Amino acid sequence: MDDSIDKTLKAAAVIVVTLLVMLVCFIAGAASAFGGILWLGEPPDDVVLTIHTPEQVEVGEDVLIEVIVKNNSTQPTEFTRIDISTGYLDGIDISSSAPAFESTVEGESLGLVYRTYYFYQDIAPGESLTVTLEGKAGAEGNYAGEIDVWFGFGCFNNIFQTIVR
Repeated sequence: MDDSIDKTLKAAAVIVVTLLVMLVCFIAGAASAFGGILWLGEPPDDVVLTIHTPEQVEVGEDVLIEVIVKNNSTQPTEFTRIDISTGYLDGIDISSSAPAFESTVEGESLGLVYRTYYFYQDIAPGESLTVTLEGKAGAEGNYAGEIDVWFGFGCFNNIFQTIVR
């Protein structure tokens, strides 16, 4: 009889440990999903965004990408960064910007590779900020990809295309 009680206790212990492991995995999964939800936040209300990219350029030609942010709200907003997918940047080499970006890194999110340019610029209520990314057209081709403009956890997603001849 003591032997069957030991087996029952061991089985119960295994079940408890398994349930604890499942609980930890569930909590970790929920936490990572929450991070994904933050990543997909909405841009601020009353902020208007305009982006100008060239439709077509010649190899070696200067390229300007102009991002205009207008803060129509009554509160200041912080423009944090611009992400450009490498699918677009395969045809354009960005070398500088005005105002100058603080830093740049390459990263991946949801299977897409981006180059991120950090700015951290406050935009007062009723004011505008124009950012001009400057570069050169590279190899011939049709280059398309996302240009995402971030304000904290919220962003505007945009898709652009430039043909390099």
